[in-house]
Amino acid sequence: MDIEIIATSSIEKLISRNSYLKPAINNNDKIPVWDGDVIVYGTKDLNKKKENLIGRVPVQVKGHKVENISDSNLQVIKFRVKKEDMKKYLTDGGVIYFVVYIDEDTEKIFYNSLLPLDLERLIKRYDNQKTFEIEFKSLPTKDRELADVFLDFIQNRKRQQGTLIPGILYTDDIEKIQNEIKEFKFSYSTIEPKGSIPFRELTTRDFYLYAKPKGIGNPIPFERVSNAIINIQHKFKISVGEKTYYEDAYIQWEKGQSRIVCGKSVTLNLKDTTSSNIGLFNINVKFKGTLNEQLNDLYFIKALINTEELIIDGHSVPYSNFKFDNNEHLFARISDLELLKQRLEYYGVKTDFNLEAITEEDDFKISFLMDEKPSMKRYKINLAKAGVLGLEIANISILLFAEENIEEGYYKIKSYFENAWKVKYYLRETDEDVQMSQFLILDKKGLLADNINSRKIIEDIKRNHSGNKNIVYVNTFLLEAIKAYDEYSPQQMELRYLIENLSEWLYNESKEDYIFLNLAQVKYRLGTLDKYDIDKIIDIGKLNKDNIEIQAGISILLKKKEDAKELIKDMNSELKDLFMSYPIYHLLENSEQQNTATNKD
Repeated sequence: MDIEIIATSSIEKLISRNSYLKPAINNNDKIPVWDGDVIVYGTKDLNKKKENLIGRVPVQVKGHKVENISDSNLQVIKFRVKKEDMKKYLTDGGVIYFVVYIDEDTEKIFYNSLLPLDLERLIKRYDNQKTFEIEFKSLPTKDRELADVFLDFIQNRKRQQGTLIPGILYTDDIEKIQNEIKEFKFSYSTIEPKGSIPFRELTTRDFYLYAKPKGIGNPIPFERVSNAIINIQHKFKISVGEKTYYEDAYIQWEKGQSRIVCGKSVTLNLKDTTSSNIGLFNINVKFKGTLNEQLNDLYFIKALINTEELIIDGHSVPYSNFKFDNNEHLFARISDLELLKQRLEYYGVKTDFNLEAITEEDDFKISFLMDEKPSMKRYKINLAKAGVLGLEIANISILLFAEENIEEGYYKIKSYFENAWKVKYYLRETDEDVQMSQFLILDKKGLLADNINSRKIIEDIKRNHSGNKNIVYVNTFLLEAIKAYDEYSPQQMELRYLIENLSEWLYNESKEDYIFLNLAQVKYRLGTLDKYDIDKIIDIGKLNKDNIEIQAGISILLKKKEDAKELIKDMNSELKDLFMSYPIYHLLENSEQQNTATNKD
């Protein structure tokens, strides 16, 4: 068995049958590196003329003996090539490299279209190797698809010869010179433009991206795109009956097929993209996304089962005989998720629950939350922290209050933010128990809970601390709340309400200068600092010239960052560490980061 002759004969046979191609391949393999050419014509006519000639494509053919080509669906292989050959192909502008798998009965052809960008990348990547493996894809056999492989090569070869820049071979490289780029370009070539659907073509073949420089200069190749997924930007509504389920559905193309992406879980796979009959579709469901997203998707599917009219972008699309494989499973899942949503709402959770992020440990915690009377025997909870229980489940954090019902053997669980308890704190400095707000024990982490209720917090603080009672502890709590606000959590608006209203109330109660500065730093964050506030800040600075902490804080508020940095530098190490833990220091850090980003731009 002569492997190389069988391989080249297999290529010749396939090329010879193509109406647009003509093989010029050497069976004797006497030419080093190359095995010949494939000639490409722009017509199917048997009597081809010179004016029909589009170009020639150099080819290399390698045979590879295998025991059995058992998998007819084999689409990708790896084959070892020589770096020296790659260098020679580069000087010639590229090559289409064929690998023919051969067993006792049949052959299967794979190829890689290696253009200057691909070859330069390979040579650079495998600089210290003489040989290396690269991927080869199954060669299409249909007339147009096979001819397009060669036509694409010719067109991209023209664009890449003489335009390749060795230092710009990847998208990351082009980003370094993005200010010098006018536009980006890509295209595909086809021997039969009539009936060609661009999105289908671009998602079933490789294509190249080119960057057109400003001024004079040819487009620079910088990326080869494979397995593209194209999202069409036009968004539209999807409704069933009077209810709209999706406001921003869009069409997506992948592997030559189009579908309407409705949500995280639902796609409508269009069966016939050449017809105006959009009613030819099947539905694909993969339960993904958050609790609210999955419930919306499930309600949509349920509505499809119960009606026979879908409205896409305002157009009615009648359909019939829609069936879901397992209706009972669908309705059971809806019921389960509705119960979970009700339970989370009962505990005051506002953040949408990410069901995709749930772990096995989270399943146990969810079971605890869903149980109205969680068993003390099953759920052994450490209630050392005055009954405060923090649960982190997937993307949410919940703060609860737990009490033991020893007589009946279960825990009473409530949201920490929805109920008011009389709480006494032991003050070591005065050796006394003092009633204060239950919320003062919360630090930044506790305030980032997804069931936070700012109004309840403020009500409780006012109830326990009006008349300037133990106001210093409320001020410490405010600083923790500001730190939480600076985290930009999903509860940003709740935390904004908290720091805005609490800081105002706190200053009105105390009239202390240091508390006004905390009110001022809140206003600074919210963009509400006015001339009156600035004047008062300056007056406080004059009255506290010897207080280095106040002076540093004032410098930050007045945007005198260099003065602030010098004052912080002059602090002793203990005071410096303390000051840098204050939220006002975050304003200085933030301004430094913004300046750095601006300078980079």
